[in-house]
Amino acid sequence: MHKCFSVTCAFIAVLCLSAHGALTQEGPWRDLLSQTEQTLGAGKASEAEDMAKKALALAEKTFGPDDQRVAESMLVLAKVHRALEKPEEAEVFLKKAIIIMEKGKGSESSDLVPAVAELGTLYQYQERNPEAEAMYQRVLALDKKAPALDRTIVAETMNNLAIIYINQGQDLKAEQLLQKAIEDAEKAHGPDHPSLAASLNNLGSIYAERQRFAEALPLQKRALGILEKASNSDDPDIATFLQNLGELEMALGKYAEAEQHFKRALEMLEKSRGQENPSVAVALEQLAILYQKSGQPEKAEPLEMRAKAIREKVGPDSE
Repeated sequence: MHKCFSVTCAFIAVLCLSAHGALTQEGPWRDLLSQTEQTLGAGKASEAEDMAKKALALAEKTFGPDDQRVAESMLVLAKVHRALEKPEEAEVFLKKAIIIMEKGKGSESSDLVPAVAELGTLYQYQERNPEAEAMYQRVLALDKKAPALDRTIVAETMNNLAIIYINQGQDLKAEQLLQKAIEDAEKAHGPDHPSLAASLNNLGSIYAERQRFAEALPLQKRALGILEKASNSDDPDIATFLQNLGELEMALGKYAEAEQHFKRALEMLEKSRGQENPSVAVALEQLAILYQKSGQPEKAEPLEMRAKAIREKVGPDSE
């Protein structure tokens, strides 16, 4: 079974300030907000939460409650709350931010795209797919009327909406969206941008499910290559991409290539998640299936026994 990937939309605001005084006032707030995002990016969400709250308070005090910089501060705080698994709090601030932006920019401004996309991402994270779909459709409608400045967010939105369609069994709609997402990302950033990896992987997964293995293979190879260039060598997402590629190679009878990729995925998962993680059991089973198909049952048996032991220890519902 191939795994699909959603992506998190980042918020990038462009502010036009006409007065030198406003620029001077903005400096401390902007510095604090930038530090917050850097702290969040470093995985220090609890520390980032305090900073984000201070940035919001400073924006409200300095610029007034309806200023766009207040909305931007709310968006950053919402991202922090989602990282802390506080989706209810994140939703409150995202909705407030959108109201402020609609009041200042109008309900059809493409400046709303990052905020609406972020709310869609939150809903998808909560598995509230009908609401997520509505947000993503709004992003695409806004972008159609006035193209958004950040093309990456639009491409990511198409990718995330495609995942919803895949889960609904609407593969044709998903395929069309993913092709458009790839086209947009390539135009905006070139053929090797990290934002392409998820869409390439997901389109390859659709083709694999339809047994269009020869078409899926180059997409999965390209997705893996992009992710490897952009990510830490221990990124567990690389292991999943390796597994997807191995599944395709096994289906095409490319057993040596599949073995190489399955083994590498197994090593990465053991290192990043531990020897007894359910994901390691999956990797062991994939490699065992490969050995059975390639006429090497003596290699498959110990892998199957180890996978069974892991599942018995962690429980059947732990994957």
